[in-house]
Amino acid sequence: MKTSAQLKKQNAKAAVFASAFATFAALNGFLFWAKPFEGERFTYPYKTWTSWTVEKLRSDTERRNLAILGSSLTVTALSEADAKLAGHAIDLSDYRDAHFLDHELEKKLHAKFRSINLSSPGQMPSDAYLTLKSALALGHHPPIVVYAIAPRDFIDGTMDDPTQTEAFKILERVVDTEDAANELAPSGWSKVFQTIKQNCYLVANAIDIQMDTSQTVENLLRPIAALAPGRPNWTWKERFSFFPNYRPMEVMPGALMAEVVSPVWPANVLPGDLSSYRARYHNYNSSAFKKQLDFLKRVSQLCREERIELVLVNMPIQECNLALLSPVARAHYLSEITLFAKQNDISFYDLCKPSEYSTNDYRDSVHLNATGGQKFVQKLVQTMTADDRTQKNLLSAGKSFRDSAVAGRRDFSDSVK
Repeated sequence: MKTSAQLKKQNAKAAVFASAFATFAALNGFLFWAKPFEGERFTYPYKTWTSWTVEKLRSDTERRNLAILGSSLTVTALSEADAKLAGHAIDLSDYRDAHFLDHELEKKLHAKFRSINLSSPGQMPSDAYLTLKSALALGHHPPIVVYAIAPRDFIDGTMDDPTQTEAFKILERVVDTEDAANELAPSGWSKVFQTIKQNCYLVANAIDIQMDTSQTVENLLRPIAALAPGRPNWTWKERFSFFPNYRPMEVMPGALMAEVVSPVWPANVLPGDLSSYRARYHNYNSSAFKKQLDFLKRVSQLCREERIELVLVNMPIQECNLALLSPVARAHYLSEITLFAKQNDISFYDLCKPSEYSTNDYRDSVHLNATGGQKFVQKLVQTMTADDRTQKNLLSAGKSFRDSAVAGRRDFSDSVK
């Protein structure tokens, strides 16, 4: 039995805790009311791939009648195909076009196309859903979306949950994610953090507080840490070589280039690349696959609600990469995607035919170079236009582009029936 002194001490601790909690709750409520740190939702601590995409979506006034979703496989294939078409390297920081795809579609269908490439490095279906949702919220409404996928997009073993991606961290500031809260934070700790984030002002506005603080510190330190006269600022590449873990997702102009002619592979590229994918494919997680398949369903539902025709494409990757997947995992991925497409009445084209490409078409085990990218685009156009349904929708979108150009409209949704 506790003594009166012990009870008094225990009650004192409880009173201190209650007082501290009440003070915190009052301060938290005041901060939510006053909003002292609530910044502009389109500002970020530094530029990343997705923040460049958001900036493009906000500033782009061109009418677009086709959008592409996908990971770095799609980014590389389409952008390097464009670089070869243009005859010069392309700075990928703010480049989101797909001119070679437009060129091939126009040549085949004698219609006008202007595509926007919304693919991003590491994009998973959860990211694709938020990307498309953001594009629609920012006024873009293409009648056709081509979503190019690969096994890694559904089973990346280096990701614990969808909230860890660079795309999520940017896009949650652009669009509401509450409709997918359970899928975005599937694990217990993720759900706890998201709950805290929703109810604690300092956590909810951490990025804005970080930016305000960083700017204040930078202003104070600039006179002290000024460069010696005549010393140029560090380039992004110089800084990255010394501090690779500082702002690892930052994308500066000139940092990422689509090349006309891909450099010869260094001897260590393929083994290093395969080692990376071995970690991503390790312990094929059917639960993670199901979560991302749920987001693919959300992409499909969003397209249906917005009268957008969704086309799914399985991207080509090398056999040496596919071999890292167990036969069971490989078959499960393809059968589930095929079944999903059939159940949701979506056109699905499996263009992962390793025998149709050579190692000279690739930068590594999965990323196509300029030659391989153009080969992929030509096969994609040939496959889509050979399908009566997709060809009809493409022709309708091309015609709608001309008609809307005359009317000055950006919305092409009426072109897909």
